[in-house]
Amino acid sequence: MIEFKKLDMEISICKLLTMGNINWQSPFVHLSKTDEEISLACITGQEPADAIAVEAGWAALRLPTTPDTSLVRLASELLDLLEKNKIGLFVLSTFNTDYLMIRQRNYEQAIQILSGAGYAIS
Repeated sequence: MIEFKKLDMEISICKLLTMGNINWQSPFVHLSKTDEEISLACITGQEPADAIAVEAGWAALRLPTTPDTSLVRLASELLDLLEKNKIGLFVLSTFNTDYLMIRQRNYEQAIQILSGAGYAIS
């Protein structure tokens, strides 16, 4: 059985021009940089002062870190399941772990839907 872990924090998604003011000591910082943009997910209240856009109000579920978990299959199942209920999400990935990012206003409903579909939430 796949078990998700609730993260007890509100997350903000930020658009940045530079990476100079990121709080790297924070317990949750996820940075993505491409040739077109710099995006940061961080704990709400720890957004860089020079962020050019901030979207607060996200919550996260941590996915298990087992080698037999296929993120592509799992993400597809979760997207289908939540899309049927008009709940959007996006995935953040690190080397070891993946996170489902869900709007806080839909978080409890998403947890109920995932639990009802047989996923464990801790």
